[in-house]
Amino acid sequence: MQYPPAEGYSLRVSFYPYKHLSHTIRLRNGVIQLRLSDKLRQAPDEVFEAITIILFDKLFHYQTLKHVRAVYKAYEASLDGVRADVRHRDVTERYTPYGNYYNLSDLFERLNRLYFGGTLKKPHLGWSHKRSYRRLGFYSEQRKLLVVSRIFDHKKCPGYVVDFVMYHEMLHLAFPVIKKNGRNVIHSAEFKAQEKNFTDYSRAEKFLQKKLRKLL
Repeated sequence: MQYPPAEGYSLRVSFYPYKHLSHTIRLRNGVIQLRLSDKLRQAPDEVFEAITIILFDKLFHYQTLKHVRAVYKAYEASLDGVRADVRHRDVTERYTPYGNYYNLSDLFERLNRLYFGGTLKKPHLGWSHKRSYRRLGFYSEQRKLLVVSRIFDHKKCPGYVVDFVMYHEMLHLAFPVIKKNGRNVIHSAEFKAQEKNFTDYSRAEKFLQKKLRKLL
């Protein structure tokens, strides 16, 4: 592979605040204009070399060698991981454990001692953004986030009910999703058995089935 003689061109390189990890190369009036994403400012030298080769190959219609693309792709993937982590953290921090009537952090610590011997590592806790009675709570392993529906932060909600909902979500920490016959099992037999160990299990289930809408 051989590029046209360098003497025939001048080169201008600049960083640009592209929204995504994008780069451009153009040839105008003998000037090669190379615009790189400003997200590459801290990149290692080998990454700059790789993206420069890739762009020049694009401009002069050459096929880029696989190991050159691999260097850039590896760096690109590392940035994707960082951006995903930031997105998850930003979303997670929108949730707060402090309600008008119940503090989820206090609930977690008390139930952790009572039912799990204090062995569960506390995730980020928060009330849902909306008062949903269809989705009572959820736990995200990826974000280490446990959320309880804000419908339970209500003066008419008995303490044993919000305790039970929190306990149910805490069981997801103790019994993660497993694969069985190619399918995800969210509530395993062991999970369901442990759920019934909740002190007010029957009373809480009865409230959720017959009185939940009274909290709307």
